[in-house]
Amino acid sequence: MPEQPLLLSMALVDAPVGASSLNNSLFMTDFDLTHSAMPGYVQIQFDQDFMRPGRGFAVADAHGTIDASFLHKAKDIFQFFVVHMRFADLNSEAHRHDISQILEGARTRCVIILGRDAPSAAASATGNFSHEKLVVLPVPDLTNQNSEQSKVNVNRLRK
Repeated sequence: MPEQPLLLSMALVDAPVGASSLNNSLFMTDFDLTHSAMPGYVQIQFDQDFMRPGRGFAVADAHGTIDASFLHKAKDIFQFFVVHMRFADLNSEAHRHDISQILEGARTRCVIILGRDAPSAAASATGNFSHEKLVVLPVPDLTNQNSEQSKVNVNRLRK
């Protein structure tokens, strides 16, 4: 049986509000919306439907202190990464370093950065990131997941 690719969703530094909720909408998962990771530790929750037919990959949601040590280990386990970060932080030198570390992973196929709470005029802005395995997507405010505009934006991200 071939190995199933693994996707890790995580936030660098402060998680934007609703990261797990957005994961649930995007990947049709049921991740806990609150977490109890102790300071200095990372808590990873795998989707209950680990082998969901038709999805083609397994999804994990990480909470806690995402540091260089964790990234070094994660890049050898996961093939896909969804990184939630505030749109305003896209040009942070520290974040560019962290993303570069993930991209250097031998198993890394793709890193998607969700620039959360992007202004509507930022539809094409991607910060200073550039790499063949990297996709940067500005994401408008999705705090009200039930609004029609949020549903449109979630469907756009799924594609």
